[in-house]
Amino acid sequence: GMLVAVTAGRVKIYRLLPTGRSVTLFLFVPGDVFSKTRLIQSYQNIANLGFFDTPLPEPDVQPSDAEGDVNITFKVKEKRTGNINFGASVGQGTGLGGFIGFDQPNLFGKCKKGSIQWQKGQYINDFNVSYTDPAILESNYSGSITGYHSQSRFTIQNIGQSTTTGGQIQFGLPVAGSRYTRLFLNYGAEAVKYGSDGLVGTISACTNKAGQSSTCFRSTVGATLDHDTRIGMPFPTEGVYETVNAQFNGGPLGGSARYSRYTGEMHSYATMATLGGNPAQGSGMPVVLGLSTRWGALFGDPGPFFVSQAFAMGGVQYGEPLRGYPEFSITPQGYI
Repeated sequence: GMLVAVTAGRVKIYRLLPTGRSVTLFLFVPGDVFSKTRLIQSYQNIANLGFFDTPLPEPDVQPSDAEGDVNITFKVKEKRTGNINFGASVGQGTGLGGFIGFDQPNLFGKCKKGSIQWQKGQYINDFNVSYTDPAILESNYSGSITGYHSQSRFTIQNIGQSTTTGGQIQFGLPVAGSRYTRLFLNYGAEAVKYGSDGLVGTISACTNKAGQSSTCFRSTVGATLDHDTRIGMPFPTEGVYETVNAQFNGGPLGGSARYSRYTGEMHSYATMATLGGNPAQGSGMPVVLGLSTRWGALFGDPGPFFVSQAFAMGGVQYGEPLRGYPEFSITPQGYI
């Protein structure tokens, strides 16, 4: 819980529990003057963790002494986290297949995140594993590592078969002056081997001297700037999420292509009404209006990686989905 004292309308914290990384959830430090806005934001931060039953009880306010001081305590009840999911699927792009996965957002009970996902189908065989530490050594710095292996054979537009193996390591740090903005720096490497059929079979940049298909390699450094004020995760009811990403491939990094790629997203949410419950406690069914937008730009020649790195819209199976249009039919050069 968190205990704060109120004196003559000014509230100062005299005790803050628990210790460790959880303290960063509260937008107070000992000696701070109380702010109702920061109290509400701290309440929302705790709820957004997903580790406790929601809606959280309102803070308990109890008189402390005859001078008008009060104690304010947050009470939370931990819930089970982590899940195992599995099932079967059938579709034009994947054929008949199945999937199994494990996801734990509170690994070791220390807010670490780990996940393993495997999907196997007639046309695909995907495996992903990731580990994230949102507070390395209980600091404000975060880190994550991801590895993946994917084998796909796309019958749509006769793209052909590809096998991709890669990984990424990323570090995050807060941006000075903002509690909601972080900068992430990352490095990634990816090897792709294309089959001899379909569109990817025409790629000649990754062939050996004998004319046989060889492995294409992509080496990338990047930076991402995130601003996140969403409330009510994983189904936000208020706030915005904005992100801008820049990637630089090849050149001094090596690899089969040299280019730069930029992407961005913006998602905004606002609660228009709440049906039933008590809106002050976050209960009831919110009616939320959301607005989302995405953009991307590529400079240079992606070479053998044009299938996954170039931008095109259309269809719902591959690339950027857009119902009512054929796959890859809308490009920066217009409608094809």
